[in-house]
Amino acid sequence: MICLAAALAATAAATVSAQSFPSKPIRLVVPFPPGPIDVLARIYAPKMSEELGQAVIVENRPGAGSALGTEFVARSAPDGYTLLHCSTSALLMAPFTVKAVTYNALKDFSLISQMMETPYYLLLNSAVPINSVQELIDFAKRNPGKLSYATSGVGSAGHMEVEALKSILGIDIVHVPYKGMAPAIQDVIAGRVEMASMVYLGFGAMLASGKLKLIAVTDFTRHKSFPAVPSITETVPNFRRIPTWQALVGPAGIPRAVVMRLNSAIVKALNMPEVRAKIEGEAKSVIIGNTPEEFAPVLKADYEHVGRLVKELGIKAE
Repeated sequence: MICLAAALAATAAATVSAQSFPSKPIRLVVPFPPGPIDVLARIYAPKMSEELGQAVIVENRPGAGSALGTEFVARSAPDGYTLLHCSTSALLMAPFTVKAVTYNALKDFSLISQMMETPYYLLLNSAVPINSVQELIDFAKRNPGKLSYATSGVGSAGHMEVEALKSILGIDIVHVPYKGMAPAIQDVIAGRVEMASMVYLGFGAMLASGKLKLIAVTDFTRHKSFPAVPSITETVPNFRRIPTWQALVGPAGIPRAVVMRLNSAIVKALNMPEVRAKIEGEAKSVIIGNTPEEFAPVLKADYEHVGRLVKELGIKAE
């Protein structure tokens, strides 16, 4: 009887908590330094605040290849007031490539929504005499180790994509990891590194100014914003695409009613015309906005895919 009473009391408390949620500001952790991922979070956070009636405050917690901020959220109270805007680098790559990771991506988080797909692009300094993927392949084969590519760090989606390409083609391009996309792209512009793999928000302005050029989108199809830029599979049909989505999650154990309240708020925010225009137009991303039940099998399948690929490519945890 005592156990039953305790269980009923806990259920009642959770129900009351869910009904009054949120009653204070919500912390939205971005486990990266200010830059492209941070910008995406700041696009929808104000509209999510309007939906919830409480401020959603974006907080950057970079470090250890996104593991630091992700770990912080995983160990936070499961009350819905500490959330994580994460990329696939945090949930799919870091567990296999960052030694500091102790969280379990499949067990330590309450899934709220897979928010958007954010494609990566291969781009080069405009002075580099390479204008297509085939020219890149030919140059790399003639000059092994002479080309270098910048990414936001070991285990990032950009790193995984180029390593997968190198493995398929048997070419040697040197990886130069950075602590974030901003310093990486600056070195490509300066000519210290010839190329990079990253999301559009990391280089859009420099592309418009002519300092950079695109040679491919690392996807199965061309992006509607760049119809003249081929997908990488047009040249490399057996390219193994790396998942590049963004998601909203929280610590494991958030009450179901709170999770669904948050899901409703983020889906509504993402589909507001002004938010959609910025995410699809300015960030060149594709809005998904699914439910936790739809997100769960995607996370599991992509996690297993990346785990296999990391092992195949021989990427070592740092």
